[in-house]
Amino acid sequence: MPQFKYKAVTASGRSKSGTLEAADKRQAVAQLKGRMRQILSVTEQKAPRKKPATRKNFGQAPKKEAAHANGSKAGRLKGRFTSKEGLGLNFLKRLLELHSSGMPLGDCIRLLSQRISEPQLKEVCSRIWKELSEGRTLAAAMATLPAIFPASITHVIEAGEKTGELVPILQKIVAYLEEKREIKA
Repeated sequence: MPQFKYKAVTASGRSKSGTLEAADKRQAVAQLKGRMRQILSVTEQKAPRKKPATRKNFGQAPKKEAAHANGSKAGRLKGRFTSKEGLGLNFLKRLLELHSSGMPLGDCIRLLSQRISEPQLKEVCSRIWKELSEGRTLAAAMATLPAIFPASITHVIEAGEKTGELVPILQKIVAYLEEKREIKA
C-alpha cells in the first residue's frame, strides 16, 4: 500500500506532519479529515533519488536566491511589485476559487505556485508555499510578505484558520479589497 506524507493543523492549532498508508490520495485525505482541523498537503511518498553534486555549482546559492542590492530577498520583493494591493487581491481571489471547491489549502497554494504564469504572483505563491511546507500556517506565511498582505488581513486569516472557517473569511476579505479598490478608482 502506498505511503503518503501529510502536513496538517491539529485541533489545538499546531502544525503536524507525518506519513500514513492509504490506497490512494483521496483515502489519505479522508483519514486525515476526522483527525485534523485543516489539511495543508498530502503527497505520495516516492523512493528517494540521490542527486549528485556538480562541481561547477557546489557550495553556491542558486541564482534565484541571490540577494538583492540591499542584502535581503524581502527587499527584492518590495521593489519588484507595482501594485501590492492588486497582487494580494489577485492571490486571495485565486486561493478562494480553489479552496472553496474543497481542495486542501496546501494543495491550493502548491498548485498556484506551479501553474501561475504571472511572474510577480508566481513568486508570491512560491514564497507562501515554501513557508507552508516548513510547517507554518497560511497567516504566518502571508505575514512574511507585509508589503503585500497587511497585518489586518493576516490576523483575520489567522482567526479563520483557527476556527476552521477560512472560506467565508476569504470571501469577506476579497469583497473588502475589491470595494476598497473601487473607492480608490
